[in-house]
Amino acid sequence: MSDTTVNQFTFAIYYFLAGICFSILFDIFSITQKIFKNPKWLILLEDTVFWIIFIIVVFIMNFNILNGSFLIFSVLAIISGAVLYIIIRIFLKKKFFKR
Repeated sequence: MSDTTVNQFTFAIYYFLAGICFSILFDIFSITQKIFKNPKWLILLEDTVFWIIFIIVVFIMNFNILNGSFLIFSVLAIISGAVLYIIIRIFLKKKFFKR
């Protein structure tokens, strides 16, 4: 394989893992919101701040890893990581938390 192919695969893995990490962080964030019973307006504000931070982190990742270029595969890899995490979470919830 060429260096470019290996680099693109490595970048895709980074973005895939970022999608998983942000999904986990968002779950933890949502759980803490439910524990503290925040008002709806505060939840909306907190969610907005979370996603703004997410966008900034993705921008910084693009700037550092891809020299500032924006490639669609980075977005697809983040979405794929998030979807995989959600699928695993649903499976584990059904398996271990049956009602």
